[in-house]
Amino acid sequence: MAAKGFNDNPIVAGESLRADNLVVRLIANGAITKGTFVELVTDGHVKAATATVGGPIGIALESAAQANDEIVVLIEGIGSVTCDSTGCNLGDFLMPNASGNADVATLGTNTIVGLAVSDGPANGTVSVLLRMITATGGA
Repeated sequence: MAAKGFNDNPIVAGESLRADNLVVRLIANGAITKGTFVELVTDGHVKAATATVGGPIGIALESAAQANDEIVVLIEGIGSVTCDSTGCNLGDFLMPNASGNADVATLGTNTIVGLAVSDGPANGTVSVLLRMITATGGA
């Protein structure tokens, strides 16, 4: 059975789930998988986000096969992203893992990209609320 989103409809990774979402067209600096978190790089392009680098800005709504491909990126609103191998629960703070998939973040320790607004099974899909603000951990 497919995962259900915040509006109880089946969801797939890389979808913009509201008409009033904020999306932009950006240039990829390499291959990017639809439905993963992306981050800005120094030349203003985007790449697949990783857990070890700060700066995730949104969710890829299209795939990029190679550098200089133009893709649509959701930067504010509700979208869907692929979960990591442990899955995500409604209300979890999320961050990208090493592959750009959603991983549960620890408030005060990790860079928070969004909030899960649905449950997401292991390697499945989760709906994410993005608000253009990331919270970085620190003590």
